[in-house]
Amino acid sequence: MNLAFGFSIRRVGDKDMFKFPSFPEIVVAVDKDEMSEADIIARAERLVKHALQVRLDYNRDIPSGDCSKAKDIEYCVRMSPLVTTKVLLYLECRKNGWSKAQIARHLDVTPTTAARILDLFHESRTEVLAYAASRMGKALDATISLVPAVEHAEK
Repeated sequence: MNLAFGFSIRRVGDKDMFKFPSFPEIVVAVDKDEMSEADIIARAERLVKHALQVRLDYNRDIPSGDCSKAKDIEYCVRMSPLVTTKVLLYLECRKNGWSKAQIARHLDVTPTTAARILDLFHESRTEVLAYAASRMGKALDATISLVPAVEHAEK
């Protein structure tokens, strides 16, 4: 799964605003004249991570990555392997129709551990996530590569 999302910065009235085609709910101003490009990317990553967490919390769909699809994007922000793994586990739980209580029961973990597995801001250990996947009849398979730290959208 490619969790790389495109965004641009657009002038709206007298403010510069983030615009994420995959996350229209993100409505946040940015002062691009006072922030470095790396700071803008880092802020965008946090915004997307929060938007993804809300979707996990409320059992909503997760958009697929859109960095190469949209025409009006300037940058791409890529989620970490940890966040991507947690989203994949969420999607498997959702496919199985499991409630939060059922997730803990099926994974044979405490409710707190189950909640942490799906908490994008909790630094779970890979072993815990691999165990969760194995309890779902799955295994983690990762392909990791080095990519530019600041990725501009393809034009």
